[in-house]
Amino acid sequence: MTEQTQQTPETVAQTEAVGVTMQDLALAVRIIDLAAERGAFKGVDMTAVGSCRDRLAAFVTANAPPVPAPAAEVDAVADAEVAAVAGV
Repeated sequence: MTEQTQQTPETVAQTEAVGVTMQDLALAVRIIDLAAERGAFKGVDMTAVGSCRDRLAAFVTANAPPVPAPAAEVDAVADAEVAAVAGV
C-alpha cells in the first residue's frame, strides 16, 4: 500500500526554494530612493543607507543582462559583413 501525503500551505512553503532575484534588488534600490525623497531617514542614517543603496545599485548594474543592439545597428553590421565577404 502506498502512502499519500497531503500538501498543506506550510509544507509547500517549506519545499519551495527561497531566493532573491535581480528584480528584487532593483526594487530595493527604488524603494530606498523613494524613502529618502520622502524623508524617511534621519541625517545620521543617510551615510549607511546611501552606502547600502550604492552597493545594491552597483551589483544590479554589474549583473544586468547585456542590452541587445537596435535592429538598425544589427542590419548595418550584417550588411558590412556580407559586403566584406563578397569583396564589394
